[in-house]
Amino acid sequence: MRKPPAISCDLITTSDKKTIFAVRVDSGPLIRKKIEDYEKLYSKFKDNLPVTTTAPPKKKLLQADAKLQEKRRQWIVALSQTLLSSYYSK
Repeated sequence: MRKPPAISCDLITTSDKKTIFAVRVDSGPLIRKKIEDYEKLYSKFKDNLPVTTTAPPKKKLLQADAKLQEKRRQWIVALSQTLLSSYYSK
């Protein structure tokens, strides 16, 4: 069994105030996607994910954008680690 790769995720804010999440697995290429893409990925695999894997964080009334973006960043890292660890355990 191999060790799962390290995952890093950074936020990129575009000129039109949209947030892009840049994910890198080990020293591989940078993958830039919107939160909607990760939500679609989650909905495709949610039946095969462990119960402990939570749904993506949603925007709440009066919640700071920075706090929401950080929660989403952490969620993307956790989701990626879960998917990759199940792949590497086979």
